[in-house]
Amino acid sequence: MRGFVFRLQRALRFSLLRENQKKTQVAAGLQRVLFLEKYILKLEKSLRTALEVSRQAVHELGAEAHRQAIVPALDERKRISKLLMEEREGLKQRQTELARLSQRRRSLESLREKHLADFKLETSRKEQKRIDGFSVQTGFMKHSDRNR
Repeated sequence: MRGFVFRLQRALRFSLLRENQKKTQVAAGLQRVLFLEKYILKLEKSLRTALEVSRQAVHELGAEAHRQAIVPALDERKRISKLLMEEREGLKQRQTELARLSQRRRSLESLREKHLADFKLETSRKEQKRIDGFSVQTGFMKHSDRNR
């Protein structure tokens, strides 16, 4: 509406920008969590395969190679599990921050809507006063024309 100026518009735009940035960070964190979960599943499958092969071929040379691959894979799984836990904690913090930012934006939007409604009401009242004043003036002129 013409003439309406929301004094906190800059704060609202900044809040919206920060919320969008946080949404991007949350999405990136979710992707990292999914990637790490898939990688852990791949490592576990690799470990199961190595254990199964080493169990079946106890005396073969290939079994020894599979057994030697188990320890580094276990270490890698521990490292990735730790990373996954840290990433989940960070993701939880970012989601909490996103919820806070979303609430702030909604509050500012609600305030803006309230101010706009107040502005429209005030504009409507002023317009009605102007119309009433014009009607009274026109009625007065008609009444004075009749008396002549």
